[in-house]
Amino acid sequence: MRDVTGLAKADRQTGVLLTALVEIAAVIASFVTMYAVGARLSAGESAGIMSAVLSLSLARRQRDSSISPWVMLAALPLVAVASALVGVLLESVPVLGAAFFVAAICLSVWLRQFGPAAVGVGRLIALPFIVMLIVPARLNAPGGPLVDFALVVGSGLAAFGWTALLSNFSMRIGLTHARPTANLPPPQPRRSTAGDLSVSTRMALQMGVALALAFALGFAFFGAHWGWVVITAFIVCSGARGRGDAIYKGLLRLGGAVAGTVVAAGAQFVAVTNGMVIACTIFAVLFVGMWKRERNYAYWAGCITLVLALLQRSGSGDEIALLIVRLGGIVVGALCAIVATFFVYPIRTESIVRRRIADVLVALDDVLHGGHMTAAERTEKLAVLDLRIAELDRVAAPVELHRRVFAREVDEHPAVWIGITREFGARARERAGASSADGGESTQMAIRHSRRSIGKRLTPEETAQAEGASVTASLRRLRDLLAETADPDAE
Repeated sequence: MRDVTGLAKADRQTGVLLTALVEIAAVIASFVTMYAVGARLSAGESAGIMSAVLSLSLARRQRDSSISPWVMLAALPLVAVASALVGVLLESVPVLGAAFFVAAICLSVWLRQFGPAAVGVGRLIALPFIVMLIVPARLNAPGGPLVDFALVVGSGLAAFGWTALLSNFSMRIGLTHARPTANLPPPQPRRSTAGDLSVSTRMALQMGVALALAFALGFAFFGAHWGWVVITAFIVCSGARGRGDAIYKGLLRLGGAVAGTVVAAGAQFVAVTNGMVIACTIFAVLFVGMWKRERNYAYWAGCITLVLALLQRSGSGDEIALLIVRLGGIVVGALCAIVATFFVYPIRTESIVRRRIADVLVALDDVLHGGHMTAAERTEKLAVLDLRIAELDRVAAPVELHRRVFAREVDEHPAVWIGITREFGARARERAGASSADGGESTQMAIRHSRRSIGKRLTPEETAQAEGASVTASLRRLRDLLAETADPDAE
């Protein structure tokens, strides 16, 4: 059993490495293509940088996007042009440009409540705007604004084309694989009451407040470097699953940025003037960040900080002071996001954990008590269970950190619930491989009790019993029942 788990982890690590190699190849190809076009039009390297960053962001979204590639191909250049116009406004009329930027990002978050396709559209809207912040490329082609806009469109097309081509080719030859998916049932919509807002609406409002604060403080105190405040506020607030997750992401962002700043400060003393050496170093750092990002976001934050420091080397001796200003911007941006998530329609982390565990229990019940199923149907239901557990894992890190630091001896804690629930996937597979894969009545009753317990829907009689009302005790009882009834030969 352990050998199988170890092999699975090794295969996953190899897959992540190969995927990172394909993605960095697309980034390099996008950069080289648009760098050559920009040089031909005497527009410098800005178009190449823009295309590379677009490819960098697009690669992660395209593998699991719900948008048709043709729709993305048609829409991406239009959105890129719109973001370029907002970029012009941010230079000429900063307040108006900031208002359009905040509106576009809030719209991209608010759309998430309308299903997977809308999520993809939202990501497509946000992508060029964020790219504009990461690398505020300035196109100044001799042909004027029309040539500049053509370069923007070309940057989007080159990024999309190389990313799609290399991704599809690598999957066709078996080098990489598409992310495993299952036919997940659509989430049950929450019953809205008067004054009750959907999660997506709350997150959009939080994002709007965080970005507005970031723009205001950035313009007031950071001058030309306001972008560091805004991009950090976006990263920390984007997809923050509750207040605890926002703090956790802020700490990772800050820790990675500090590490990147220290390395970048040391790099200032290395006299490298060869552009090819600098470019190779940048792409190597990007590759490490892409490879290690899934392991810990702090790697990515550190690598991006280092890359931007290398891109902006001036040789004037002011680089270290600039790095300190960036670090201050990152701290302020993270605080803007944390303040917004804490005070604007806050979402409690424990509530999110309860909801994710309830989803796992529903999927577990479907596997064990779904009636007669073919082998293919059971495999599909097990895949749904695995995905539900993966969704739970995405909210686990801040909860587990909280228990290690503040509640090590507390047994009735969301981190304990998550640890127990993780075991249900392996137990369900053991049952599926048993001679009789259907769950018994006692297991079904235990699942129902756990669902009522996690949803705070126990009867007064059950609540009166301390152990029976405990979520931890209920989940442990279910785990023990699954272990008792599993086929002992499954090991």
